Amino acid sequence: PPKTPAQIAADEARIKEAIATSVGGVVFGATLGGVLDAQFPMEDILGDNAIAPALLGTLFGASGFAGAVSDTPISPIVRAALGGPTKAVTSAITGAIEQAATQAANEVSAIPGKVGKAIETKVEETVDEIKAIPEKVAVSAKQAATEAAQEIKATPKRVKDAAQEA
Repeated sequence: PPKTPAQIAADEARIKEAIATSVGGVVFGATLGGVLDAQFPMEDILGDNAIAPALLGTLFGASGFAGAVSDTPISPIVRAALGGPTKAVTSAITGAIEQAATQAANEVSAIPGKVGKAIETKVEETVDEIKAIPEKVAVSAKQAATEAAQEIKATPKRVKDAAQEA
């Protein structure tokens, strides 16, 4: 008989947990191997110090996978110890990516509103400048008339001063 959707979901969850536990085992084993190699340096046959991290990474990764897929009393401990941190890191990374994507989508969605507001502001500024033109012309004409009147008032004194100098 075919599997029910609940059985398929349970299988998928078990596979994801097994993969997370295996990855956690590889990381833990490689880290432990690196620490051991740094504390007790010993070149292997190839003249390389990578054998301990590779060997322990493989050993812990395979053990983690085997422990995650089996139903022994120690399986929940293996899943929690090796798979738990891996799932937490994966969840944090996924959350950060989703948050960045949401923020980017919100900013892109806000662009039309920002453009519309900028256009509206520019139109308002232009309308205000157009409305101010008659007042600017009046102020300019008044200033020119005042300067011309002052020139006219000063002309008799200039004529008198010029006549006295001659």
